[in-house]
Amino acid sequence: MTVLEQLALSAQQRVAAAKEAAPLNELRESALTIAYAQREGKANDPCPARDETPRGPLFGFGATLVKPTVAFIPEIKKASPTQGVIVEDFNYEEIAQDIEAAGAEALSCQTEPQLFQGSEEIFGYCRLAQGLPMLRKDIVVDEYQLYQSKLLGAQAIWLMASLADKPTLKRYLSICDELAMDALVEANTFEDIATADAAGARIICGNNWSFEDAKPSLTRAQDLRRLIPWDCVYVINGCMRTAKDVAKMARAGADALIIGQAFMLADNKKALLDEFRAAAAEAVHDHE
Repeated sequence: MTVLEQLALSAQQRVAAAKEAAPLNELRESALTIAYAQREGKANDPCPARDETPRGPLFGFGATLVKPTVAFIPEIKKASPTQGVIVEDFNYEEIAQDIEAAGAEALSCQTEPQLFQGSEEIFGYCRLAQGLPMLRKDIVVDEYQLYQSKLLGAQAIWLMASLADKPTLKRYLSICDELAMDALVEANTFEDIATADAAGARIICGNNWSFEDAKPSLTRAQDLRRLIPWDCVYVINGCMRTAKDVAKMARAGADALIIGQAFMLADNKKALLDEFRAAAAEAVHDHE
């Protein structure tokens, strides 16, 4: 059994336990009620379709990624599969506030409890601590988690094409549309990209780290760029530590970058983000 299969099994067990406490029908009704109220302007945190694409709308999270320069999405996580515990003194609320003050476009937060030591509680506290649109990162194996994410206050959810066939992924994306919530679809092979494309994904993510071989590679997501449909937002995730790494991903054609460890370890998150922005802008300018 691979690491991803183990995590998927763990996620299924977590979902089964959650359904015991709150059945799917109840969760769906509550999440759709919130989405409807937001669309009608009757609830806080409205997420209207703010940017139409050839494939459909981008909502509150996805719209922040469409800009002339590279968008930055720092990720809050205590641990990683390769590094183990990254931050011992994990003051996630303060970290979330520092990232917002630094000027990031959006925020990612891990809720996967095993390798990343995340939780729904951490996500909820970070949601309340700041005002950036947030991506919930986890191993999604059931539509239940989509409704759950909406109730947590997520503006976007992370999906993996390798864990869903085309009909399942298409259904997930349709549910996200009902919830006015963006979906970022990780696709790391030609087959994954074909599945994401056929399902109608609007945001596709390449990951520089693979659950299959547990090895980081900055060329992984770079090589995938030529396979990504032109009308998709392309996000690159993982393994960027320095301004040089960021510049390489910017030259590869990334629309946005998800970066975790570098921001978790940085004492001055604004200075780091400013350095990364400058490197990305220079790389894009030189590439034009």
